[in-house]
Amino acid sequence: MTRWPKTLITIAGTLLGVCILVTLAAPSASRDRVHPDAQPGPVVYDSDSAVLADLTTRVPAPFGFRVLDTPADHAAYSGWLVRADPDLADRVRSLSSDGTHVDVVGHESVGCGGVRGPQVRRVGPGLVLDFASRPKRQVECVAAYEALVVFRIPRADVRAFGTQPAGPGVLAVRFPFTGTRPSTVDPMEITRPEDQDRLLAALAADGDRHDRTRLAADIATAVAAQRRDGARVFAVPVGTCAGAVPTLDITASAVRVQVSPECAAPEPTLVVFVVPARIVPEGATLGAY
Repeated sequence: MTRWPKTLITIAGTLLGVCILVTLAAPSASRDRVHPDAQPGPVVYDSDSAVLADLTTRVPAPFGFRVLDTPADHAAYSGWLVRADPDLADRVRSLSSDGTHVDVVGHESVGCGGVRGPQVRRVGPGLVLDFASRPKRQVECVAAYEALVVFRIPRADVRAFGTQPAGPGVLAVRFPFTGTRPSTVDPMEITRPEDQDRLLAALAADGDRHDRTRLAADIATAVAAQRRDGARVFAVPVGTCAGAVPTLDITASAVRVQVSPECAAPEPTLVVFVVPARIVPEGATLGAY
């Protein structure tokens, strides 16, 4: 009978020792764990590479990076900003890339606390917008701030940032005119089916020889792809040539198409853009430069 208490005491002592060892080891394990506020991988570009930084904006541009290479790209990206922040749109529009450097704009939500020192960091195979200083604790907020930063990077590094379109308008259709008489098509919104029918009727009246059924199908496909986000569709006649890229330029008073580079002998072409309705200014006029 006297052996059992001693055995129990031995077992209890062993268990107590194990518990103490686990307790002492726990802080060491927590020190090795990555803190949720810890910064990700190495810095690729820091604030010295930034040519524009607005860290407390609330513009409706998409998060992530967009490459701004040509003047048309800068103008196109400003289309995301103009309704929410016309001054910021003008600042982006005033920038320009050159033969050795390209502008890259990054846009991220930063919560309700202030951030400083914008950076681009590498995380695995990708890049993220980060900051040298940000609050340790993020508080809940109704309307979080967003940071929009434009970095000037060497042209050789541009591939790392992807190939997302710079501007909000998706070029859905590019339709060369081949009519037997001058076109009667004016810049028009064709979001509604009846307006699309009116466009096709105008092309038929001009004697256009292209497949208008295919044009109607292309427009319908483009509209359907954007319908879930809300979209408006604009058709604008322009002059283009091989290698030229039509882009949509949105200002506080106008939605206009420009073609870059300019063509020596432009060919009459109809371009159709699908645009998020939320960024089109009220009462904006439609046309081309």
